[in-house]
Amino acid sequence: MNRLASSMTLRFTPCLLLWGLLTSSPCTCLGLVQTEWQRHLLHQVNRTAHSMSEQFRPQLLDRLDRGDVRALLAKCCPQVAQLPTQALAAELRKALLAAEVVSGFSTEVNRSFFSFSLSEAEKVDHFENLWEVWVRNDAELSNYTHGMDWVETSFFGFKPFKEHAHPRSMEEARERSVYFLTNSLRSDAGSPLYGDVSVVLKPSFAQATAIISPLDSGSWAGFCNRSFVPPKPSYAHNCTAFQGHQGLGTFQALDHLFEVNEAYWASPEAFLRPLERLLASDDATTMKGEDFVRYFEILPAAQVTFPDVKFVIADFPSLFGTSRGVRVRRWCQRYGWLLLWSLGLNVGFSTNHGMPHFWDAFNQPGPFRGRSRLIDPEFLLGPWGVNVSSSDLDAFNASWRLLQTKRSAPLPLRPADFHFEWTALEAKLSPDLQIAPVRPTCHDLDLCIGVTRKGCLCKEGTQVGTPSESMVII
Repeated sequence: MNRLASSMTLRFTPCLLLWGLLTSSPCTCLGLVQTEWQRHLLHQVNRTAHSMSEQFRPQLLDRLDRGDVRALLAKCCPQVAQLPTQALAAELRKALLAAEVVSGFSTEVNRSFFSFSLSEAEKVDHFENLWEVWVRNDAELSNYTHGMDWVETSFFGFKPFKEHAHPRSMEEARERSVYFLTNSLRSDAGSPLYGDVSVVLKPSFAQATAIISPLDSGSWAGFCNRSFVPPKPSYAHNCTAFQGHQGLGTFQALDHLFEVNEAYWASPEAFLRPLERLLASDDATTMKGEDFVRYFEILPAAQVTFPDVKFVIADFPSLFGTSRGVRVRRWCQRYGWLLLWSLGLNVGFSTNHGMPHFWDAFNQPGPFRGRSRLIDPEFLLGPWGVNVSSSDLDAFNASWRLLQTKRSAPLPLRPADFHFEWTALEAKLSPDLQIAPVRPTCHDLDLCIGVTRKGCLCKEGTQVGTPSESMVII
């Protein structure tokens, strides 16, 4: 990578990175807001990732042919259980490419952990990274930021600040990235450990810009780099499994990520659970808390503008029937995003301080089952082109008012109360408003939001986010 690259922010219009060299599919072109450093970094990581992916491909094929994998597939996924390993690997890659790339944030935060929030989102035109938020709000930086800065420069390769962990301008801060993850578990919440709103990227943008870590870099910084002391007891791990910057991947070269992820978390479940969730024809299988921390982490090497967002997921227990929920709905309406509601983990995690719950998941045995999301019926009116019955709108609004009233009672609502209200709303609304995460069989992953009982629910028309779109079931 060119360490002397300029920090000037430019808008490039590349095809998906090296796509023409890797597939016979046509190149999808899009505008990217990218610095020269980010552009060079992405090319360098992609070259290294291709070498690593080729090197680890035999291990991936061997893993897919082992007895525990074949036994699992026979039980959960009979449609692929008998496939030869090469074909099975192709199905796995295809499913991962279709998996949502998501980032969660809390609608409310305080200055003890100042991060992107709803108030920030309402004021800016892109999804700000943490450094941008801190610089713009003149926030007091903690010791944690030193480890984070080291991870982003030495681990990922982003441009160093002139002063370690202290960017002095928005120009410096914009060289960094927002943290995303692959929703390989097809979680209805999207990103359940990082707030009450999840933003889902358009796959074309994610696949063109993603630098992928096979593990959560924050956990590696604590466990392996001693940047902080993780809580105990905590997750099993193996620090020798990951080769640092050389072990990163992209969506065009990722075969090595599976092996490294499983070895790092020192558990076959790290491979088997997402394999099951990605390839099963339904979402009936259950999960436990530890499953939610074993994701692939993604840092886009570009600014995440709001037109790069496909849709938004809101947390029902935290936001439904609240003033913050009203603001989330208005924010989504402003940018033309479909809003989906999710019951999520529903274990009573606090969401009003911006603190992540990565370490809290260790104490959540579950089981957590796969659930459908609910489409906010207000967002299917007008240009969406789907007939929403007045009974659906009435039921949704009545449930909103009811939960609003219950929240004002002296005693706080418990997870069981939210589960009851969610189930009641689900029963009142048309089944057509229940939607699961998208599948690779949907015809256009940028335009398709998910799968209902009638098939893939997809936008048809012009660019996503413009008034001339319509929504159709195909």
